Amino acid sequence: MHMVAPAKLWTAESVRALPDDGRRYELIDAILHVNGVAVPGGDLAALDPATTPSPAARHQHRTFSLARILADYVDAQRCGVVMLSPADLSLTAGAIVQPDIFVTRLFDGGPPPDWRVVASLLLAVEVLSASTARTDRIRKRAYYQRAAVPEYWIVDNDSHIIERWRPGDERPELLDERIEWRPEGASDPLLIDLERYFAT
Repeated sequence: MHMVAPAKLWTAESVRALPDDGRRYELIDAILHVNGVAVPGGDLAALDPATTPSPAARHQHRTFSLARILADYVDAQRCGVVMLSPADLSLTAGAIVQPDIFVTRLFDGGPPPDWRVVASLLLAVEVLSASTARTDRIRKRAYYQRAAVPEYWIVDNDSHIIERWRPGDERPELLDERIEWRPEGASDPLLIDLERYFAT
């Protein structure tokens, strides 16, 4: 008789105890994700490295370009700090997420001293990859909405759009010309020309 091995149950503590091996580990709804890809049964030994590739050059370029725009804005407005993952964020108990880009409030005028003090975000951004699209659009989107992140942006390189989600939204706002963002504490809004952004 063939016995099926029980699924490994991961906790935030056990995920944090994993070695720093260059992979991004996340725990969302009790499901382990490696580099944005769900690991069935949570068995890392059965994980095929080909299914969890490093981000492509275009993904990294798009991430850096948007982070630079956001950083210039929040620095000028003195309303937050832009950060990039890896970063073990626990916005709700028992979860760990690593958004590609995120904006936190200022902590004594600067960045957070430790990831453990980041309990909320002003903005979370994921830049889609073929291997992470489902997780970004379904699991992470639902998680960020439950965590009351005011805005969650999904950057779609192929369609040249940004999907904007807010808590309570049942459908995203699809933006292809410009996006306007005004976080708490900002006196002026940020306007991003998306046609120009996606052209670079």
